[in-house]
Amino acid sequence: MVGGGGHQNPAAAQPVKREKAKVQKNPHQQAEEKPMDVAVGIFVVVVGAIIAIAAFILLGAVMVTLAIVTIVVVGVVTAAQQYLEQANKNKASRSSGGNKFIVFKPSEIDAAVSKRAKWLRGTATYNVYRSDFDGMDIATTVPKGTLPELILVQEFHQAIEILRNISHPNVVPFLGACIGKRAIVYRFGENSTLESHLKYLTWEIRVKSAASICSGLMFLHSRKPKPIIHGDLKPSNIIFRPGNVCMLSDFGMCYLYSKEFGRLITDPCKIQLDVSALGIVLLQLVTGKLDANGLRERVIYYLGDAKGFYKKTSSQQRKILEKIVNLELKTDRTSEDVARMLFLGLRCSDPISKNHPSLATEVLPQIESMKK
Repeated sequence: MVGGGGHQNPAAAQPVKREKAKVQKNPHQQAEEKPMDVAVGIFVVVVGAIIAIAAFILLGAVMVTLAIVTIVVVGVVTAAQQYLEQANKNKASRSSGGNKFIVFKPSEIDAAVSKRAKWLRGTATYNVYRSDFDGMDIATTVPKGTLPELILVQEFHQAIEILRNISHPNVVPFLGACIGKRAIVYRFGENSTLESHLKYLTWEIRVKSAASICSGLMFLHSRKPKPIIHGDLKPSNIIFRPGNVCMLSDFGMCYLYSKEFGRLITDPCKIQLDVSALGIVLLQLVTGKLDANGLRERVIYYLGDAKGFYKKTSSQQRKILEKIVNLELKTDRTSEDVARMLFLGLRCSDPISKNHPSLATEVLPQIESMKK
């Protein structure tokens, strides 16, 4: 029994030794593999860090550039707004009786041209809306499409400085502007345009209107150091106020919303374009025709030249004028002056600008002489 027990003990102990040897092998293998795992981990971390730093630098450069551009644009617009506000304060302190120039906020312009506003007129480059602002009836001129982005703040500000100092009984004064929206605002009031009254005016009112239009245009052309060009003179741009007073509006707008406005709005060579446009307006005042296309040719067709017309008898002259003039003017009393106004309009609208008469020495004096 003792021998059998002694024979079993070594056999039972042998597996224990193998197990211990097996257990001791794992720490040795892990010690060999651990440096490799650490190296791979460090490599991944380093590469990831390099990629992250590169991405941060590139993204940072883009963001910094955008930030700089934004700061510059906002700074310029803000500076221009502040300049106008300070100029308003200085101007108000110098002249208590003058018109105050308002610097409008972009949100106020948005409200002025919203769906509730009334669209008055428009061109290829701008629209005009009528709305209410702080109890005032105003007209707001805003450029179309992406034009605001094409007009530099400095250039727009220069135009405002030119236009804001205009004061004349026959020129609509500006109420204010918005740099950010490149918008112009002026009072509208209980006014309408000459276009809406053209067919129903008496001869006396037509003569008075012609004189006031010519007077306003002469004022713009006489501005120093450079003349101001209207650029778009027509009945729809002429305000007709109570008391039968005409005032020029939208002057310079077609040039203001142009890349070359700084040259065009004060270009003396453009003066004759205004004189030609005045000639067409004079023809419209007499004929009552809103459509200016072909109007000059139609008047020439019936009227002929001045020398031939005045050789005709009074009866023949009246019959000719009846084919041309507005129904309100078909009276013997006005025949002579009506013919004079027509010939004056033809001279002003002559395609050859050197044939245009002087507004100061010929056109206005002749119109004034027609007043009864």
